[in-house]
Amino acid sequence: IDNNCDDVIDTDATDMSTWYADADADTYGDMGSSMMACDMPADYVVDGTDCDDTDPATSPAAAEVCDGIDNDCDVDSDEDGVCDAPLACGDEYGTLGSDTGPSVTGSWGATTESTEDSFSGSCGDDGGPDTAFTWTAPESGTYVIDTHGSGFDTVLRIYDTDCETELECDDDTPGSRKTSEVTRYFDAGETIIIVVDGYAPGRFGGYVINITVPEPEPEP
Repeated sequence: IDNNCDDVIDTDATDMSTWYADADADTYGDMGSSMMACDMPADYVVDGTDCDDTDPATSPAAAEVCDGIDNDCDVDSDEDGVCDAPLACGDEYGTLGSDTGPSVTGSWGATTESTEDSFSGSCGDDGGPDTAFTWTAPESGTYVIDTHGSGFDTVLRIYDTDCETELECDDDTPGSRKTSEVTRYFDAGETIIIVVDGYAPGRFGGYVINITVPEPEPEP
């Protein structure tokens, strides 16, 4: 309504509200992009506390994950121990952090010779000594995890952090009679348990864990 009879509707209205552009449609707007209006314009919201209005996964309502980003818009990133990956099944396992590349466990020489048989699954036999590590995907993508270079007949097991839900299991990689390999997609910040196991009782020795990102297929 033209309340002040200047032939223009809503000019200089004292009860206009500030609205914030919401480019990623997560109901939180960009503090740096706002406008005044009596009614909410399309693609604008009343809350201007989004710290990244290009990413719907980032907002004050988002959960913080271990990815180096301030997911919940509280200025800090990776706080509250999200990168510590506490395990429901115990905290006795080692951690590989978010490392990728050849031999993420360090130089060859780590061994399962004196470890216990704590894991079993859908491949391999029970009774082989094993060792386990947590690992957190640094970014979303497909990863290859393998034991190539290990000195005994390995079984590679991948578990969820409850240490009960088996995600992958491989005994022998095609073309190899001893080492193991799994390929799987992981979301950024997703934490898993990587288990290097012996194929059967008495199968133990030095192991290597490699975590790599496959090279893209060449364009035809």
